[in-house]
This record gives sequence, structure tokens and C-alpha cells, in this order.
Amino acid sequence: MAVPTTWTTSTQYDYPPVSPGRQLFASERHGCNPKIAHPRGPRPFKRTQTFNSRKGFGVRARLTVTEAGPGRTSRVWSGIVADMTTSALLPTVLRTRLTAFISEHRRLAPGFLDRVVVTGSATAGDWWEGTSDIDLVLVIRRAPSQDELVALGELHRSTISEGPVDGVYLTEQQLAEGPDTVGAAPQVVEGALDTQARGTQLTWVTWREVESGVEGVVDAVGAITWMPSARRFPGAEEGARAFSRHNLRDYWQPLGIRARAQLFSRCDSDPVDPVTVRWIALGPARLVATIETGDVISKSASGAFAAERWPAHAEFLLRAVASRTGEDIPFTVADARQALDLLDQCVEITGVDGR
Repeated sequence: MAVPTTWTTSTQYDYPPVSPGRQLFASERHGCNPKIAHPRGPRPFKRTQTFNSRKGFGVRARLTVTEAGPGRTSRVWSGIVADMTTSALLPTVLRTRLTAFISEHRRLAPGFLDRVVVTGSATAGDWWEGTSDIDLVLVIRRAPSQDELVALGELHRSTISEGPVDGVYLTEQQLAEGPDTVGAAPQVVEGALDTQARGTQLTWVTWREVESGVEGVVDAVGAITWMPSARRFPGAEEGARAFSRHNLRDYWQPLGIRARAQLFSRCDSDPVDPVTVRWIALGPARLVATIETGDVISKSASGAFAAERWPAHAEFLLRAVASRTGEDIPFTVADARQALDLLDQCVEITGVDGR
């Protein structure tokens, strides 16, 4: 849930980072075209999406939306389906990528890396090959040399084409002390290494994710043993709630105002970038889930959470989740406005809880 800093229209990433002054809903088409059909279409359908509603081990959620005819109605159900098992810690293809990455990492910087904690979508049943990035907390034994940082920067950059390996480098002491005392640390966002980055992943949300992550211990010969994280941080849950409240008010609310202004003169049928729409549809709802539950859920699970809380948006949220999984689903300005309506409802939560 790091605050984005740069813009991309690529669908490779889970959210499009935004820089000030850049159009959120850029489109090659200008003006209205009444012949453009709404992507929902007239055909009735029923689709079920299943994913983890809690990170790591825990409850999984099913989101089902049924549409029927011109006066379509939506039905949503969210509940327990199954628990994760140790055989489902990480997808096989992801483990293969991580093994190769860690092996090369150890070759480039011997004695530097102690263990890694996988966080984010990879541990939440919401990781999609070729689309999702891989989020890591890399636990290190010592400070890296300048030559090692250059080499490791190149290593991270080489992962971008398949979905970047991102993360933050921390010592055991820094992890134990918590983000409030870590001024800066090497961090990788979208495959780019910043050797002294402030903010970004240095929040209690990351520490909360570590608690439910999957930890890999690297032995002397490079073999990796994967296990559920047993780390616990006393301030993580309330810290993640507080960060989510502030992020909705200080980041998302101004962004929503700016986005509405950009859409003011646009026609409802004008196509927009799906990445931007699903980012705004799922990101704020994910923060509301953290405020209310203390957990950091996956982006797709936030779709089920939001659909249950705001049923009027259920069908739209289902399409946003389906787009995230790789389905080629078009979105229009009307969808963008609906995403912003949902954003406004999420921001309202920060006033209701009174903190």
C-alpha cells in the first residue's frame, strides 16, 4: 500500500503510480461516441471468483455475482471456503523464480542475505504470473558495499519483464524496532532500487504483512526452507489501522477530487485505462478492510469485502477483480466515475470511526 510516485499505463503492476499533474484517466479517444457499447453487455452471466480474504493462512472468500436480463440484479456471497495448507504456501512457479533470484543474490553479495519474507499477493492466493509483482522483506546480516548495491540493483531490474521482484532491505534489529525508528532503507519499487528510500514500504502495513507472510530461511549451501512467518510485532495491527486512515484522508481523498475534475467533460462511453480503474476500485476498499479488521487483505479480496459492504457496486467490483486476474475487460468513464463514488464512500469511513 505504498504511496505511488510515478505513472505507468502498463498492466504489469498492481496499481498505476501517479505523479502530480498527470492525467489519471488518459485515453486516445476524445469526445463522446454513442455507438460504444457498455462493456457489461446485455448477456446474462454468472461468475465466481475465489481468493484468500486474509493473508497467509486463513479464511478464503468467494465472490459471486449473478446478472439477469435488462433489469439485472446482483447477488453477492462471501464466506469460508477452505483453509490454506502448507502445500499451498506459494505457487510453484513463484517458488522457482524466488529460488533463482535468491541464488543469484547470494552469488552477487555473499554473506549479505540471511532470509526473506514473502508478503503481498504471493501469500494471499492472489498472485498472477506475468502480471503480479513479488513483494519481499529481505533480512540482511550487514550493510552492503557500493559495488554490491549496484549489482543488486541490476538484479532487481532484470526481473521487471516477468513481474518485478520488489521489497525492502532490513536488519533483524530494524525489524524488531519497527518502522517508526527506521529513517531510510534500501527499497525496490517496480524493479528500481533506491539505496536510501524514506517512507514507501517503511510503514506498519509492511510489518503487519510480515506477520502473515511466508518466510524463507537460506542455509549455508543456498537451500531454502519455506514456512509461515512466526514474527509478531506488538504495534503492527494498530499501526496499520492508523496508516490506512491517514492514507485515505491525506492521499486518496485529494486524488479523487483531482480525478473527478479530469473526468468532468468526458463522455460516459469514453474508454479509459483498466489499470487505473481497478486501482481506484480496489485500493481504498483494501484500506477500509484494514481499518475495520486489522488485517491487510489482498486486492482481489478487497473486491469481495467492498461488494458485501456496498452491494450496489458488486457487479462493477467483480469486473475489476476479473481484470486484475488477466481477463481483457474494457472500462469506460462511467466505470471510472463509479470507482470514484466507491472511493468517496471509503473516505467517509475515516470520519465515521472518529479517529
